[in-house]
Amino acid sequence: MKKILKRYLLFVVGLYFLSAGIVLILRSSLGTTPISSVNYVLSLNTAFSLGTWTFLINLLLIVGQFWFVRDRMNRRDTVEILLQIPFSFLFGLFIDVNMVLTETLPILLSQWEGAGRWKLSLTPISLGQLSPKPPQIKTIRDTVATPRLDAVIASGFSLSRSKAAALISAGKVALNHRECLKGDKLVEEGD
Repeated sequence: MKKILKRYLLFVVGLYFLSAGIVLILRSSLGTTPISSVNYVLSLNTAFSLGTWTFLINLLLIVGQFWFVRDRMNRRDTVEILLQIPFSFLFGLFIDVNMVLTETLPILLSQWEGAGRWKLSLTPISLGQLSPKPPQIKTIRDTVATPRLDAVIASGFSLSRSKAAALISAGKVALNHRECLKGDKLVEEGD
């Protein structure tokens, strides 16, 4: 029972992300997905929302499934087909929620003036303007008895060797921009 609940929960999360993808495609103004194109056109020309039309069209497709398997339908088929109704409803609901979120989020962000005591101002920037900070590098020159990583860390940061080994095994040390979990790793000059 626990396994099936986990599967259904994962399915519902997947439905949410699928609905978010459909809404983001629509909001990009680059078209729509083929499966939601009819629903989208109907939502533009009627009072019903995109989520409502998605649910109604899915109900029509569910009825069509009953017609296709009418000669060889058993109880399991009926249950599986009927289970699609609540999930179709959730899918339509998720689409409408994401439509509202994508409409109101810019308004909410424009009204966001502070967090706690700090004043904030939000400005949209292009993706090209995002750049990671360069890593902070400190050159340390020291002489060690052995070129093991734990000895170099202990010497360079004035720590005990056991503390350095604990930091290494906890994954808090990188060697040449890669995590290193072995304190006995040999370090070369320039690493």
